[in-house]
Amino acid sequence: MKGLSLRGSWLPDFEELIRYTEKEIPKDEGILIIPGEDLFYYTTGRRPRFPVLMFDRTVNPYSAEEIVEQARARDIRWLVIKDGTQLEEEPLQSLGKDHLLELLRHDFKKVESLNNYEIFKRRAPGDVEDEQENSDEPDENN
Repeated sequence: MKGLSLRGSWLPDFEELIRYTEKEIPKDEGILIIPGEDLFYYTTGRRPRFPVLMFDRTVNPYSAEEIVEQARARDIRWLVIKDGTQLEEEPLQSLGKDHLLELLRHDFKKVESLNNYEIFKRRAPGDVEDEQENSDEPDENN
């Protein structure tokens, strides 16, 4: 990322994501990034397992239900949701962002909050969904 500059905290936030994935996510495990992060695979040297890297109306042929099916079929273990984007138009608007995220959150549990990214890991068989773990409210026990 040397020499690249952007206004705002986009680069430090992205670098935080890179550091987290390098430390916490095994290289051979699949990651789904919503709505997408252009430089992620280039920067990390990881190979994408999901057939779409950017979820907007111009390049994503899948419905929300098909995205969830593809994530299961391709053994995607990690979900990264970018909170704020540089684009003026919400990339997932035509797909129904809230609907997609609701479907995905049944399969994933939140494990970390970074500056601009929420990190989720696929639930293990038998894991029960806890209402608190996927909410944006802070956990009172921490």
